[in-house]
Amino acid sequence: MTQTSETFSVPRSLLPPIVFTWLSRLARINLAGADQLGEPGTILQLRESHVPLFRAIYAHYLSERQGLFMPSPEDSNRDYIAYLTNRYDALIAIPADAVQAETAAHHTLGLARAADALIFPVGISITRQLQLPGETGAALPLPGAQIAVFIEAPFKTAEHPEQIPSSWNKAVMALLDHANAQAQEILQQGVSATE
Repeated sequence: MTQTSETFSVPRSLLPPIVFTWLSRLARINLAGADQLGEPGTILQLRESHVPLFRAIYAHYLSERQGLFMPSPEDSNRDYIAYLTNRYDALIAIPADAVQAETAAHHTLGLARAADALIFPVGISITRQLQLPGETGAALPLPGAQIAVFIEAPFKTAEHPEQIPSSWNKAVMALLDHANAQAQEILQQGVSATE
């Protein structure tokens, strides 16, 4: 593995919570669009409530990739860029709150531009689930649930203009909404097992 700086360290592991790993194995999952991910070192953007479930799906269905990290306050933008450059995929959670979502989308665009990484919006739809209490309201699939995961075509940032236009935030959020709608449509057409 090529290191981009002397201070590079492997990102903290993002192993999924055991309950999500167990429940994701009891569900029928259809993962669409994973073939367009290409080389590792991409940014995966999805709704905050789907993060624990997606971590379990990533660990099982995308295990051939380098790994997954989630930006945290303890890491700097420099660390994020090093992780992406060293072929780790970033997982960006988009909150339900519109103002927080706009901020998260803007941060995602800045990170994508700085690391020259593609942004892949990820939509998830679940037939039978519980919404866990708490700030993120994690979606917990029930045994036997059908889950559709749709990875949208990537969004590529440009070097110019210098300031990130608000239209880019809107475009990335629209792509995330489209990915979620596509996942819902897959469920409506009937989910086929991938294993």
